[in-house]
Amino acid sequence: MLERSFDALEGWTMYVPSPQTPEEKGSTSAPGLFIVDGEELPVTYDLLGHGWAAQPLTEVMRQRLMDGNYFSAALEGDPAREWILNGSTAAMDLAQECYERQGAIWR
Repeated sequence: MLERSFDALEGWTMYVPSPQTPEEKGSTSAPGLFIVDGEELPVTYDLLGHGWAAQPLTEVMRQRLMDGNYFSAALEGDPAREWILNGSTAAMDLAQECYERQGAIWR
């Protein structure tokens, strides 16, 4: 799941499923990998609990998602999860356009 918001590092946050919780881990974060088409980038995921972890996206990471074919999130202690990125460019462009218009409909 991707979110475009004001409070994210560079405007985007990615959420991935994770059963880990800050209470169980004893930490609010977990090391992991952000993998697009086999190219690994070490990152630190924020453990949110309730089945989710978050990773702020840099512009480079967002562009990799838009250009890539497959994405994997691998949090230390969780099995890697993989998604096909078909349509990710169009979806992110549309979310950005909506964000810039603040939800206003253009007529």
